Amino acid sequence: MSKKFNKPTNEWIEEDVDIKVMTPTFDPETNTVKLKEEIKKVKQKTYYAQSTPSTVICAEHVYRCENKGRYLFKCTKCAWHRIAYPVSYRFDPETGILTNRKTGVRA
Repeated sequence: MSKKFNKPTNEWIEEDVDIKVMTPTFDPETNTVKLKEEIKKVKQKTYYAQSTPSTVICAEHVYRCENKGRYLFKCTKCAWHRIAYPVSYRFDPETGILTNRKTGVRA
C-alpha cells in the first residue's frame, strides 16, 4: 500500500526550505577570518508530479521467436527479450516457454 501524499500534485507551490549559509567575519585584533554557519529560511518553488505505478516486466514470460538467425526471443506480454542459443535453451512454440536444458528451469 502506498501512503497518502499530503501535498498538492501537478501544480507549482512555494515551500519554505532551510539553507545553510556560511558568513565570514573578520577579527581585526588577530587578523583572521572566521566562518559562522547560519541557517536561513528561503522560499522555493516546487512541482510534485503525480506518477502512476506500472510494471516493466511480467512475472511469467511467454516468448515468441523474433529472429531465428540471431536466436532472439521476445515476451508477448511485456518488453522483455532474451537471446537463447539452442545449446542452452529449449523452446516450445505451442506454449511459448523457454527452458534451460541443463537445469530444466523456466527462463
